[in-house]
Amino acid sequence: RLSEHITTLDQKFVVPYLPAEPSSGPDEWGHATKAFCVLAHAAFEDYVESLSLAVMHEAIGRWETKKELTRPLLTLVSFYQIRIRCEEDPEQDQLRVFDLLRMGIDEAKQAHSSAIHNNHGFDTPYLRKVLTPVGIDSDAELRFAGSITKLCAARGTFAHTLEPGATYSIGKSMSSTAPEDARKIVGDCMDFCAKLSERAERCFPEK
Repeated sequence: RLSEHITTLDQKFVVPYLPAEPSSGPDEWGHATKAFCVLAHAAFEDYVESLSLAVMHEAIGRWETKKELTRPLLTLVSFYQIRIRCEEDPEQDQLRVFDLLRMGIDEAKQAHSSAIHNNHGFDTPYLRKVLTPVGIDSDAELRFAGSITKLCAARGTFAHTLEPGATYSIGKSMSSTAPEDARKIVGDCMDFCAKLSERAERCFPEK
């Protein structure tokens, strides 16, 4: 679904300006590439959030139905520091250990769902916040990391300016995004999302 969505955005906002004429500039394609970057960023953000929730639900489902203990479940309850306690009063009944675990896991589930709901980004801090709790490594190869940084910087600028030729800063440099550049940046982010999907699949043993 992500690939189809990005392809649709590419067809609408990038393809009409390729190959770019040497004389063309932001006045011609500026708003289109801004829209492409902003909408692609939103799609990638939604993708990693959905991936995280899917892994969480799969891990909890496997525990509840097969008592299967997976890395995502371990990291989920560890990340949110879930603890179970025994009833010290001998006059009081204690819940079964399975029920105590179920309540603790449900607490972690609610905490992570809330964290996902309040997530608003795709760059490194947000990726770690979204993926680490479910056992998915969020590190990116240099090529991917550079494009993620550029897309997030562009989105931060483009979402808050009317100028078609707006520039965004990366460190001390200033950059603009031509159609070809936007396509490469988004393409790298697509490849990174594919890597994340592979990592998510490896979290679970074969059924």
